[in-house]
Amino acid sequence: MLIAGRLLRLLAAVQLLAALSAGATSALLVILAERQLRAGPAGSGYCSARSAAAPPSAPCCSPG
Repeated sequence: MLIAGRLLRLLAAVQLLAALSAGATSALLVILAERQLRAGPAGSGYCSARSAAAPPSAPCCSPG
């Protein structure tokens, strides 16, 4: 029972770090879209949508 408690605490800590990392990435994407691409809210929304669509579409669009 003690091992299961330690494992659950470890998994909770890893999940927390993953959630914080994802949030930081989203915030940076908005800042970079505004500063580098000079895009407004629609541009940052487009970047977010594109980054979400890229992994599933990669096998279809990659050469080879």
